[in-house]
Amino acid sequence: MAEITVKRLKEFTKSNTTYDEWLYDEAIPAGQSYLRGATARDWTEVTAATSASARSFRPEQGCEVLGIDDAASITSVVENGVTLTEGTDYVAGPANNLVDGEWRPTTHLIRYGQAWYSDGPKLTVVVTAKWGWSTMPPEWTMAQYVAAKAYLEARDVSFGLIALEGGGATGQRDVKAVRDFINKYRKLAAWGA
Repeated sequence: MAEITVKRLKEFTKSNTTYDEWLYDEAIPAGQSYLRGATARDWTEVTAATSASARSFRPEQGCEVLGIDDAASITSVVENGVTLTEGTDYVAGPANNLVDGEWRPTTHLIRYGQAWYSDGPKLTVVVTAKWGWSTMPPEWTMAQYVAAKAYLEARDVSFGLIALEGGGATGQRDVKAVRDFINKYRKLAAWGA
């Protein structure tokens, strides 16, 4: 399960109320937004129905590694108008789409034997891909529940609760679940790199 529902969130928070469902409707995207920002990832699930689309990137001068958005599968890479061949002109990483034995989307392209073409502020590399994750990590679902719960509990902060960075408050175990998720899946861009 990639996305959570109000019904399931209410079960997770052990709520039987019906008068505040609007708050649950708002807590879910708030929690997802927090997780997206903290990890610098979009967290879109790619399915068979997902279409490939083009995105443009600006390589840094003299750089052989080009960071890209999470790509479940790449259709083409075009550098300054020239279509490149994977395995000949560049390699996608992480290698074999694995990190610690777990599937990950492609996050960067490494140019063979030369730097990516750079022309100041121009976007010189166009990557066409299915953007997102074809296999969502199991922690994504739990992190969404915990982050949404934190936003809900922000209205009832009391002693014994620990703040969740950027939103709400929740118990120490819940904070650890979100912190572990963020640390495991954070891209370098989330660190400001």
